[in-house]
Amino acid sequence: MCNIAFNKETVADVWDELEALGRRHFYEVDGHGADEPNRPYKLSRKLLDAAERVGVLHIYTARVDGQLGAYCLWNVGEDAESEGLLIADMGPWYVAPEHRRLLLGAKVLKFSIKELKVKGVKNLYLHHRLHGRGCGAGILFDRLGAKEIKREFSLWIGD
Repeated sequence: MCNIAFNKETVADVWDELEALGRRHFYEVDGHGADEPNRPYKLSRKLLDAAERVGVLHIYTARVDGQLGAYCLWNVGEDAESEGLLIADMGPWYVAPEHRRLLLGAKVLKFSIKELKVKGVKNLYLHHRLHGRGCGAGILFDRLGAKEIKREFSLWIGD
């Protein structure tokens, strides 16, 4: 039996593991660059530290015997179109394939939702990719009571 711990952690707590696990995540859900070939993987420590420092970035983790097995990152802030409404926009959410059998993806998501509610967040914006592992996450979102409200498109305008 393994020991599973759910926590809110800092960038400093998870940096090395997040960088490595994040790389796996990025290529699994993006079809190894097929969806956005001009968007290479490279975490910005500077940006993540700054977002955390001002209270925007929230990192929730599931550790299996001390090792990072799953994470769910959120960007938290006030809704500019609805003054006073605290919202959270889902960032990267991932479970390492070797820990899927433990249902860590759903568990870390539910843990993060409970924690965000305690912090006063009223509305969550969840997302998933259309291809790769995780393309069926909408089923879980539906079960949680979420409703589909928009579609998002990527348009490369670089050189």
